[in-house]
Amino acid sequence: MPMKPRRPCSVPGCAGLASPEGRGRCERHAAEAAAGRRARDWRRRREDPGRALYGLARWQAMRAAHLAANPLCAECGRMGLAAMADTVDHVIPHRGDRGRFFDAGNLQSLCKQCHDRKTAREDGGFGNRQGGQAAGERGGAAGAARGGGPDSSGPLRC
Repeated sequence: MPMKPRRPCSVPGCAGLASPEGRGRCERHAAEAAAGRRARDWRRRREDPGRALYGLARWQAMRAAHLAANPLCAECGRMGLAAMADTVDHVIPHRGDRGRFFDAGNLQSLCKQCHDRKTAREDGGFGNRQGGQAAGERGGAAGAARGGGPDSSGPLRC
């Protein structure tokens, strides 16, 4: 069976032809993209020492036990809603501190939407400035008092 003709490289201005393994890029640009991904992943691992803690068996067991004991989203519960939790969140971000990471009193069960919203608020994602809350401040109470969700910027539904 004849092979399909190769397409032009997807990088603007490149006259090369895409290689079958290059994700739409010629061999040169595919290699550059792969090197960029490797460098980005290395920087991410280097800059966040707490990332490695999530792979430990101790954390996996602690997470499973917490979700079994607290299956509902704590943030949704504060808003009078019921949603199944799928994430165990550190109320106060651990920032690589093993003591705070494994502190069972610093954990809460959240659904993915509530966790993503909280993380974006704390880490500066989605255009928010980094450190949107004071260290140790729990989300939810102030926003709920204003009549909205945990950050009062979205609908009440999680």
